[in-house]
Amino acid sequence: MSSEPNRPSAEILRASFELQNIEAAAKKKQAAKGGDKDGLEDKAAAIEINAHKLSPDELCEQLGTSIENGLSEQKVSDRLAEYGKNELNPPKEDPEIVKLAKAIFTGLFNILLWFGGILCFISYSLKADRENLYLGSVLVIVVILTGIFEYFQEKKSSDMMKSFANMVPPECNVIRNNGSKVKIPASDLVPGDILILNTGEKTARGYTHI
Repeated sequence: MSSEPNRPSAEILRASFELQNIEAAAKKKQAAKGGDKDGLEDKAAAIEINAHKLSPDELCEQLGTSIENGLSEQKVSDRLAEYGKNELNPPKEDPEIVKLAKAIFTGLFNILLWFGGILCFISYSLKADRENLYLGSVLVIVVILTGIFEYFQEKKSSDMMKSFANMVPPECNVIRNNGSKVKIPASDLVPGDILILNTGEKTARGYTHI
């Protein structure tokens, strides 16, 4: 496949939708501190995303960057400190054994089965009726097998979601420091970075193509 020549970034400007949402959250927090009574209206205005409606020059002005020169190191450092890394922060997960225990012992249906099984064992201890023993054993086996099946179904879905992270490129080319082309980790992208894309490359999350 013939590679497309590097575009001088006149057509590609990274204006992160995700980070704009962070900006919106900061605006809402600032409005809350000021005691603004029209909170709902401020929230609606804060989350408005209009990057796709702006011209390249207007977008550069809004983000404090330049198509030809990109961002300076100082601006990059300041924005990394303000917005953080350009990466997803999934919630903390329980250990696998805890997930399995939750699948077996939680849920209304499972609780009912456990309750029924325990009653059967109690009844068997009071009166040695093997039918109660067999019924209790069947209920316990059913609830355990159901929980294991549910656990593996959830694990399969979770692994599929984690595989999406592999679609994000580990590195990307940007223009910074008075027009220099540099390769950086995708997690170090900040609002205002100018991305250089080639044919067939994966794109970093949260950029705007103009």
